Amino acid sequence: MRRDARADKNQPAVANILKAAGCLVIHTHMLGGGFPDLIVRDPFWRIWLIEVKREGGRLTKLQREFHSEWPVLVVTDGFEALEEMNLI
Repeated sequence: MRRDARADKNQPAVANILKAAGCLVIHTHMLGGGFPDLIVRDPFWRIWLIEVKREGGRLTKLQREFHSEWPVLVVTDGFEALEEMNLI
């Protein structure tokens, strides 16, 4: 586990919106290695990997490599995540 990994400032707001929509959220930004910021279980028990980026933020090389092997949603806000998850 990386100790220096920091969440984007919008990550708590994204997580709060997902929780308000009935999702369970686990913060995983500290894992590093390109692993997404959140693991989310929606109300239909589907599992989502979500990368939270600030507006204009870019994926790192490790994130791009991880995303090439795994389905990951990249979002900047919680409502965008809900749309991508077909919850609104």
